[in-house]
Amino acid sequence: MEYFNNFPKLRYKFPNNVSVEMLDIFRNVKMKRLLDKPELFEYYTLTDGERPEGIANKYYEDPSLYWLVLMANDIENINTEWPRFSADQDRVLSNQYSGYAFFFDDEMKLQKGDIIAKYDVSAEGTVSGDYGVVYDHDFSLNKTEVRNHNFTSSTITTGTSGLSTYYVFRETGNGQFTTLGNQLTPKRIENLRNAVLYFRHKDGYVLSPSLKLTTASAFNNLDVNLYPTNEKKTSVTTVLQKYLDGQDSIIQDSNISVVTIQTELDENSSNTIRLIRKEFASLIVGEVKKLLSQSGTQSSIISLSSEGIGGYG
Repeated sequence: MEYFNNFPKLRYKFPNNVSVEMLDIFRNVKMKRLLDKPELFEYYTLTDGERPEGIANKYYEDPSLYWLVLMANDIENINTEWPRFSADQDRVLSNQYSGYAFFFDDEMKLQKGDIIAKYDVSAEGTVSGDYGVVYDHDFSLNKTEVRNHNFTSSTITTGTSGLSTYYVFRETGNGQFTTLGNQLTPKRIENLRNAVLYFRHKDGYVLSPSLKLTTASAFNNLDVNLYPTNEKKTSVTTVLQKYLDGQDSIIQDSNISVVTIQTELDENSSNTIRLIRKEFASLIVGEVKKLLSQSGTQSSIISLSSEGIGGYG
């Protein structure tokens, strides 16, 4: 069964009195009342690259039932809701998060459009051709995101050791730039996908970067330092200070997770989906056909009663 073959047709009249017959694509059927009925489903483990059509062909021996796979998992937009795998994630990360995060110890207030240029040690005080444009700056994390750049793995070092020195420039108008401070050596540089987004306690709540670690294995959740603008968040033993020093293990020993873009993608991805059991598939297909053909109904819901599977608009 081709899903859209079962949509009723309507005749749409345009302002010039021309009428066209078209499918009523605004019809939809949902399984909301069936999704909490485990007896209707069995679970299927996806392999990398599998799509709904292939699964429907393998399980139901009918690739046109791809929509039943999507409906069983309450998926409306396959491009954003279908489980991602390593290859898909890598494409997303490469396209959207191809830059770097610079973490400076100084309390700088960088802004979008500033330029971070690598200091050329061989040219006595000049900059090299390696630079990046600031996309965003998170003052709470001392984190500067650079996405538009020409850095390569051979011209930039990530981590906390062996880092190069940089200048920061800001446009003052008419194509003129001024430097912000002197040469700066970042405390830490990471690929955007691996840079901290926030710190999270093991019980799930988000922690302030300025949280003071009292020992290597404990902290006082209320002991958050509020620093004057002329002092550094990293002047005492805070979560952020440990992160900038590369001491992630101490943070983790304190029951705190360093959450990154990669972390969130990994946590939100799953390779397990539900499939309507074969013995119920034909009943649901028949009910969907009936609901889609009903006149005057835009949205319908399939339900389960003691008399079997049914639906209503």
